[in-house]
Amino acid sequence: ALLLAGGAAAALAGSPALLAPGLLALSLLAAFVEWRVLYYGLFATLAFSREIDLPGGLSMDVPSEPLMLALTACVLGALMLGQGRLPAREWRHPLVVLLALMLLWSIVDIFFSVDQTKSVKYVLAKVWYLTPFVLGTLLVVRRPADAWRVLGVYATGATVSTLYVIGQH
Repeated sequence: ALLLAGGAAAALAGSPALLAPGLLALSLLAAFVEWRVLYYGLFATLAFSREIDLPGGLSMDVPSEPLMLALTACVLGALMLGQGRLPAREWRHPLVVLLALMLLWSIVDIFFSVDQTKSVKYVLAKVWYLTPFVLGTLLVVRRPADAWRVLGVYATGATVSTLYVIGQH
């Protein structure tokens, strides 16, 4: 109902920003009920991401980075609450260990950095990239059929994006 009301208000006022509360409510509901929807949404929208400049000389890829931030919270919450469980063999996999060591070294480097603000931003960005793409994938992709589903969602988004660009040219 909130999404329909927001859509009607956006159409009447001619302002798409009025859709934001409904979309935010729907996103929060999806995150609390089934965060895997956000995971598939991330892969569906990766091909559409655009970089926007933020104050302070920073930038963010939209919509992928906000989805990664939300998924980081969801994946860490699922692991802490026991809703998602990773076997010890996956935590000890050499690639996971190597990524964890890289992240740990980056945290240590903050203390010796010339520009600590950029170093902190670098570490935070690595956390919100690695958590959804590594830990989220380990939680979601359990069977070959799951991997094919993720591939299909990504390929569909990339195909739509490619067809749009071809149409514009």
